[in-house]
Amino acid sequence: MWREFREFLLKQNALALAVGVIIGKKLHNREPVDAFNFTFWQMLFGVLPMLALATATHSRPIQWTPEFIAVLLILSSIATAAGWMMWLYVLHRLPAGTTSMSSLGVPVIALASSAIQLGERPQTAELAGMGLIAAALAIVSWDTVRQHREIDPQMGQE
Repeated sequence: MWREFREFLLKQNALALAVGVIIGKKLHNREPVDAFNFTFWQMLFGVLPMLALATATHSRPIQWTPEFIAVLLILSSIATAAGWMMWLYVLHRLPAGTTSMSSLGVPVIALASSAIQLGERPQTAELAGMGLIAAALAIVSWDTVRQHREIDPQMGQE
């Protein structure tokens, strides 16, 4: 049961990200939106269902230690909010397709970083996935460079 619930949440997360990208791009195309304000309101409305879920699923109360509060603040402000603001910055300046394709590099960088920093060794399937992602990004980049076409940031956003 937990596995199905986890898969459901992952699908909802992907759907929420896609909807957020579309809304962010459309709002910015219609009238430029300040990335800081947009991120603030998104984080505020996003935390409400997360608080309800955390309250419903935790069997014991959260222990509010100084370390927990520090980690919570760092993850929420720097990792999440700043990351989303950077994503919106790139999304406003590039087509959504190009921006989304570049996000495929995140797992490759994460696995390579864990190998370098933590000494972890990727398994064969992970290495194959990294190779396929790198090949796909290289093919898309090569095709764009080969055709010498200028990409309009508004392309496909009607």
